[in-house]
Amino acid sequence: MRRSIVVLMLALALAVVGGGVAWAAEEVEAESVAAAEVDAEDVVEEVAADVAPEQGGAASAEDKTGTNPVNFQSEMRLFNVFTELPDGAGYINEMRYRQVWPFDNRRQQIRLEIPLVTTNVTGETEFGFGDLLVRWLMVTKATPKNAVAVGVESTWDTATSDVLGTGKNVLAPVVFYVIFLPEKKAIFAPGYQYRFDIGGSDDRADVSLSAIDLYYVLLPKPGSWIMIDPQIIIDHESSTTYVQVETEFGRMMGPGWSTYLRPGFPIGGNRLMDWNLEFGIKSVF
Repeated sequence: MRRSIVVLMLALALAVVGGGVAWAAEEVEAESVAAAEVDAEDVVEEVAADVAPEQGGAASAEDKTGTNPVNFQSEMRLFNVFTELPDGAGYINEMRYRQVWPFDNRRQQIRLEIPLVTTNVTGETEFGFGDLLVRWLMVTKATPKNAVAVGVESTWDTATSDVLGTGKNVLAPVVFYVIFLPEKKAIFAPGYQYRFDIGGSDDRADVSLSAIDLYYVLLPKPGSWIMIDPQIIIDHESSTTYVQVETEFGRMMGPGWSTYLRPGFPIGGNRLMDWNLEFGIKSVF
């Protein structure tokens, strides 16, 4: 079954990306013509408007890539994450729906994620509802050069089967510092998150994790982006450190619509996975 899921994800990715090539080509041509009419300083200012927020507020509403972590806009996203577990332990496949609502003049946002999970870690294939995710974020500082955001993420023990969730209610305060690099058409956003459980089943493992995230995204052409996201995860319960890297290749498919493919892999001997693959479609508005 795992092979069928991965093949289907790749086929969908190729089909959707292929369908948006013509639209993206038109966008590139239009941008090239416009760029020929302005000087280098104007180009830098235009890119800065897309990747950097205005003082005291959110970022440009014209940027619909969803790659700027402090550009709070409404979003609908449907995505699938397939994870191959280490040592032949099986796989976990999550089909997730994400809805994002900005408020307070786009200085704050609420995110909701609803997961449907399939796994064979018990030796039999099980399917059902996973742990519900809710996250709140607020931009506390925003300038054309940098921004700071803080928030709290939570997951709730809503899984319909023990194997489909953690069995714990988890809180995860998060903070990240965003650096805008308009000359390079890039954003660097290092962050830190601490996850800990606040209840749930006494029979399940306690949660105490720190995560250091080194998010970097490059927008080389209009309507496309490349992201690299190294993560250092420290499990305080087992005194174990994990390092993994995810990359993302995304393309705009039409006004406000985009798709992306995001593979991931571990580095070093300690690993939470052998590899994973995420494919998603989103609408930013």
